[in-house]
Amino acid sequence: MQVVFDRARKLRQRDDAAAAAQREADYLKDEVAARLADRLLDIKGRVFADALDVGAGPGFLARHLDSALVRRLTMLDSSRKMLTRDADSATPQSQTSAQSPIQLQLQQLHLQTNDTDSNTDTIPITAVCADEEFLPFANDSFDAVFSSMALHWVNDLPGVLRQITNILKPDGLFLAAMPGGDSLFELRSSLQLAETERTGGVSPRVSPMATMRDLGALLSRAGMTLTTVDSDEIVVGYPSMYELIEDLRSMGEQNASIHR
Repeated sequence: MQVVFDRARKLRQRDDAAAAAQREADYLKDEVAARLADRLLDIKGRVFADALDVGAGPGFLARHLDSALVRRLTMLDSSRKMLTRDADSATPQSQTSAQSPIQLQLQQLHLQTNDTDSNTDTIPITAVCADEEFLPFANDSFDAVFSSMALHWVNDLPGVLRQITNILKPDGLFLAAMPGGDSLFELRSSLQLAETERTGGVSPRVSPMATMRDLGALLSRAGMTLTTVDSDEIVVGYPSMYELIEDLRSMGEQNASIHR
């Protein structure tokens, strides 16, 4: 397995983002999660009794899930601070390392579903602090596995996809969203041009991302069937690259390449 990302650095970045008071940059991950949840509504006649959200963060996706479709949800994230960021202070505390999976019943989180009627049901949530590269679940554990804006930081993406295939029950669903190869193209190009002019060389200022073709092949290689890969574009304007970099830092999405 080729090591591309510094996972320890990424964990520190996410912990720092969770500890910061700023929440203005949440808009992007919230928008991606909302669009991902909308895709779930397109699947007719299915109810997912047990679902897993890999790289859940503070619950961006959970807030948009319909309790009529998802009955129970497990949120997994390597950053305990990010996982419990929006939970009530009464949430149980633990000193257990993220290397050893821990479970927290987030009874104080009260994530409202996306229902627009008077229905105030919430989805029962269990939070698991564990590395996204090593999913601590038995085979055939979940009816659905979701992931929103998380899998682009794993080193062994083929291995993680195989693990997801294993923990899914027969006829289970995998639904995910991640930045594609052209994301942050303007930032990447600007930094490369500036560095080439000043130093005559280029270093990886923006982390590499998978292409649609790569993802389709990886899904099939992992043993998934009836696969569909498409793209959705979100365009956000910034006055300069400095505001963009600040938002990336606030989201815990700054560069974590091992050779940065």
